Amino acid sequence: MDVFIARQPIFDNSKNLIAYELLYRDHEGATCFGGCVDGSYATRVLISDAITVFGLDNLTNGRPAFVNFTRKLIMDDFAYLCNPDEIIVEIVEDTFIDDVFVEKVKELKRAGYRIA
Repeated sequence: MDVFIARQPIFDNSKNLIAYELLYRDHEGATCFGGCVDGSYATRVLISDAITVFGLDNLTNGRPAFVNFTRKLIMDDFAYLCNPDEIIVEIVEDTFIDDVFVEKVKELKRAGYRIA
């Protein structure tokens, strides 16, 4: 079985590499614009493959990984399966935000997770 993950570099204002965004791919060269795969499913597979198949540190060269998280994953405490020193929880742009969601994000922040 082949496993694919896209890795996009993130640079600071001085063009120093500071992190990578990891993106789900279901096959070589695939792009997934427009929600062709459920976002929660994509992140679960991405995290699993990044850790167990590739080794997260191997993918990021010791830098943090930005990973997209849906509202469902945040509400289900999925981020706690990851080391807060290794990932940055990236909230997807179409997330419905209410007081309950904001409190969950605050809990993640208090637990040491970085939020984007």
